[in-house]
Amino acid sequence: MIFVHGDRSGYDAWQAAGAKGWNDDELLPFFKRSERAVGSDPDYRDLNGPVHVRLPSTTDPLWEACFKAAAKAAHSHNEDSNAAHAGSSNLTGTWF
Repeated sequence: MIFVHGDRSGYDAWQAAGAKGWNDDELLPFFKRSERAVGSDPDYRDLNGPVHVRLPSTTDPLWEACFKAAAKAAHSHNEDSNAAHAGSSNLTGTWF
């Protein structure tokens, strides 16, 4: 299962539309509480939750081609799709 928090601007837009308390800063602690993402940035991930989240253990030639195309188009690479900045990234998930 893919495990992605979502883009901060989406949650912030919910609050701007009237959903008080539904901004990224207030939701992030709930996402963090659910996951165990060893080796990830503790500002965006936690190590003590019940769901083990990690990058896939192997890469795929199609993903690698996508990353190369993104770099050629001047997009940055982001090691963690749930971290501070946008960019091409492997998706974290609950890989078996």
